[in-house]
Amino acid sequence: MLKNCFMMLYMYNSQRSHFSAEEGLLKIKLKVIESHARLYELLDEFTALFVILLNIRGIKMHVKVSEDLPQLLSFDRTKYFEILFHLVTNSIKFARLDMGNPKIMISLTFVKITDPVVLRMGWQGYVKTSVIDNGKGISKEKQNSLFYTFRQAHNGMNHGVGVGLSTARAITEATGGRI
Repeated sequence: MLKNCFMMLYMYNSQRSHFSAEEGLLKIKLKVIESHARLYELLDEFTALFVILLNIRGIKMHVKVSEDLPQLLSFDRTKYFEILFHLVTNSIKFARLDMGNPKIMISLTFVKITDPVVLRMGWQGYVKTSVIDNGKGISKEKQNSLFYTFRQAHNGMNHGVGVGLSTARAITEATGGRI
């Protein structure tokens, strides 16, 4: 019951973030994470929200954090989890249950920056987060439009209204990222 309440809260806050991001009013609250162990704790907390749904659908989810991530990371945990929430729920919705062994992998890797202008600003790189699954897939021509409001890749499949991935895009771009 408590996990369902948290999921509803994520959905509600995420929609608020979507509209705030589109209006240029999204507030970012950066906090420093001081170790890989703490990062794993936060990711475990996030993935715990999906345990029941994953078990019911027979989907395995794994988290992989690259060893070369800096010990100090600065990010907005709430906004980051809102983005992950939409990507993971999309992976769950379109999992290929008929193919056996459905999986979702959340992967965090460090990408070093080589641009001298950016390096002078003190940035050494950024964390690239990937949500990888072995689901139905998305055709090349629909991949770009999928991240805009009310767009769906699989017509006729009633799995939502086309807001989740556009919300992930809006929050990602408002925080200076790319999706």
